[in-house]
Amino acid sequence: MADASQMYALDVEGEIRAQAQVFRDTWEAREPQAVAAFFHDFEQTLCDLTVHFPRAYVSLIRTTHLLERFHKEIRRKQRDIGMLQSAAGGDVLWYMVAMRETAKQRASCRGKG
Repeated sequence: MADASQMYALDVEGEIRAQAQVFRDTWEAREPQAVAAFFHDFEQTLCDLTVHFPRAYVSLIRTTHLLERFHKEIRRKQRDIGMLQSAAGGDVLWYMVAMRETAKQRASCRGKG
């Protein structure tokens, strides 16, 4: 998580891409599925770089990003729960949060249509 999040602390697309390649080179052999999942739709995570806005709004924009919001929710849940008893417990946590966030997104899309 720390290695992945470091690239989003940058604000220059070329630097983010370079850091992403370092991340891929470091982790792909050890965690190929996680790296593949991370890079699925990676380009969409860079969309906020194309919009010019005051630097003071960066944290606000990034915290409304869906993927970052999802990870923030996972960290909050893990902090609330404390130590998970097994790897399966972690899988269940991810699944439950993913299902809830997906349902919230679907509901918000229906409301806009």
